[in-house]
Amino acid sequence: MSQTTATWVRPLPGRSAIRADALLAAALAFAMLTTTLLYQRSRLFDEPAEPWVWAVAIALCTAPLALRRRYPAAVAVLVAIGFFITGQFRVPEALMSSICLFLALYTVGAWGRNRAAAFWTRLGITAGMIVWLLVNLVVSSADQSYLSDFSRSGIFSAYATYATIQIITNLLYFGAAFLFGERAWRGRDCRRSWRRRAGSSSSSVRRARRRRWRWIGWASPANCTTSSRTTCR
Repeated sequence: MSQTTATWVRPLPGRSAIRADALLAAALAFAMLTTTLLYQRSRLFDEPAEPWVWAVAIALCTAPLALRRRYPAAVAVLVAIGFFITGQFRVPEALMSSICLFLALYTVGAWGRNRAAAFWTRLGITAGMIVWLLVNLVVSSADQSYLSDFSRSGIFSAYATYATIQIITNLLYFGAAFLFGERAWRGRDCRRSWRRRAGSSSSSVRRARRRRWRWIGWASPANCTTSSRTTCR
C-alpha cells in the first residue's frame, strides 16, 4: 500500500449526502414493509413472527442507513443485528433485508475513515453470518420435517448439495460487498491523487511559461542597451 493510500482519510459527507441517505433509508423502510406484507400474504413462512418483531427488524435494517456515510461501521453492526433478527425470529422477509446489509457492508468499505476498523468490522460481520448459517444448516439437517423431500444420506445427498449452494451464495454475497466497497474507496483515492498531480503539473507549466515570457521580454530589442544592441539583433 502506498503512502498516499495509507494516510489519506476520506472527508465527512456533506449535508446533501446525509439528506440523500435519509431519503434512501425511508424508501428502503417502505420497500421492506411492503415485501414483508407480500411474503406474509404468500404464506411461504410457517409460523411467522409477531408484527412487533417485524417493526424492530425493519427499523434496525433500514433506519441506521440514514447515517451510513457518517458512521459506517456502527451502521453496519446495527443492520447486521436487524438482519439476524429477521432470519432467526422468522420475520417473513428475505429480499430487502439482504439489500440493506449489502449496502451497509459496501459503505463500510467505501466510506470507512479508519481502514483497520473498516476491515475488522466487515470481517467480523461476515464471520458471524457464516457461523450462523453453518449452525442453522447443521441443526436443520437433523430436523426431518425441514425440506422433508431432500435426502440426507451420503455426502452428495440432496440436502448436502443444498447446504453447499447456500454456503457458496453467502461467500459470494459477502465477498462482493467487501470487494466493491474497497474498490470504491481506492478509486476515490486515485481520483484525488490524479487531480492533485494534474494541479501540480498545471502549476509547473504556468511557472515555466512565466519564466519563458520574462526571458523573451529581457532579450527583446526594447530592453537591449546601446552596447549590446547588435547582439540582441
